[in-house]
Amino acid sequence: MAELALDIGNTTLKWGVFEKGILSDSGKASSDFSSFPAVPEFVTHCVYCASGIVHRNLFEEKLKGVEIFEVRPGTFGPVTSEYTTPDTLGPDRIAGFTAANVIFPSENVLVIDAGTCITYDVVDKNGIHLGGSISPGLNMRLRAMNKFTKNLPLVSVPKVINPRAVSTLEAIGQGALAGAVFEIEGMIAELKKTVYPIKVLLTGGDAGLFANFLKTEIFAEPNLVLLGLYEILKYHAK
Repeated sequence: MAELALDIGNTTLKWGVFEKGILSDSGKASSDFSSFPAVPEFVTHCVYCASGIVHRNLFEEKLKGVEIFEVRPGTFGPVTSEYTTPDTLGPDRIAGFTAANVIFPSENVLVIDAGTCITYDVVDKNGIHLGGSISPGLNMRLRAMNKFTKNLPLVSVPKVINPRAVSTLEAIGQGALAGAVFEIEGMIAELKKTVYPIKVLLTGGDAGLFANFLKTEIFAEPNLVLLGLYEILKYHAK
């Protein structure tokens, strides 16, 4: 008996198999399930959240005989939230701060998910989500400058921070990268004024990049959403 967790994005999905509460295997596939591996016969339950389009027919074809549970906006597990609009709270954010509370029980935690957007979520030592914020992710910043201006090209993410860029191409990249890094550092510093002490847990596609530049002590967990989905499934299976 095992559980399958799926974090389905617009183009890519992450999957993880849990056996006896332990993440035993994980990977990535295209979100249309065309490259999704065969589901092991010992998988009995599947929990998923989706921020993109779910190809339901392909999805169910891959999971015949498996009980499926969807984590939707506002579907909470062991962690409650002070959000005033819980039905708008993304399931990936819910899964993230749920996992954070399991990883660091009885501690305040800031979850930073650096993906398409950068999301910040605070869960306190009592297991209550205190809220958070959302800002454009690194690539979104670069694409926005290209799309909403006449002359700024689309550039790649720089490898180092150097605010004194000496060309427009460099200046665009530096503005996006340095701006995001300084934003994250500033957000951490501001939250520490009201929620202290606090652990900082970093996840998402750009987590590795930001980890190289952040001066604050952080903990990285690439499978945070999968871990949280499993905890929510476990909570609702009681």
